[in-house]
Amino acid sequence: MSGKPGRSGRRHIDPVLNKLRGNPGKRKQTRVAIIAAANANVSCGAPQMPDMIAQDPIARQEWFDIIPELLSLGVLFPTDRMLLQMYCSHYSLWVRAKTEIEERGAFVTDPVFDRNGKATGSRRRRNPAVAMMKEPQKICNSLLLEYGLTFAARRRMGIDVPSGQKEVDPADAYFERKLRATAAEPN
Repeated sequence: MSGKPGRSGRRHIDPVLNKLRGNPGKRKQTRVAIIAAANANVSCGAPQMPDMIAQDPIARQEWFDIIPELLSLGVLFPTDRMLLQMYCSHYSLWVRAKTEIEERGAFVTDPVFDRNGKATGSRRRRNPAVAMMKEPQKICNSLLLEYGLTFAARRRMGIDVPSGQKEVDPADAYFERKLRATAAEPN
């Protein structure tokens, strides 16, 4: 097999997430997975906030925003502290890079100097914050998928929307608006 030793093949699925999905393939579960899923609900709860997150106002606000969502899904455990810390700190980096792009633009202008150190002109280049935004975004997206916090992940896991609320897929909403706008146009 190709790949790194011990990492080839399908990604490991947490027993709690597997329990939420309802064993869609109807395959026999191993004894270890059954015991882990049964014991997983015992310690469900929010982890303590790390000092690093408490010092960053953006990460701290995201910590307080995401904890209730994870608790309502039943996928948050005190041992998830490091994953939440990674998510919140990368979210903070992403917000800071986005703010930099909004303030300075996607391109920045740098002066060009001659051999004597005299400014002779300027050149435009891409703002480094554009590249800095990509990595935190990838990490946040993968962690959101792990916790089932995307529309597609919830649909795959079979998590129902609480009664009284209607979850709307952004793509469905977009096409619904386009359809209504097209129908309203005179021929």
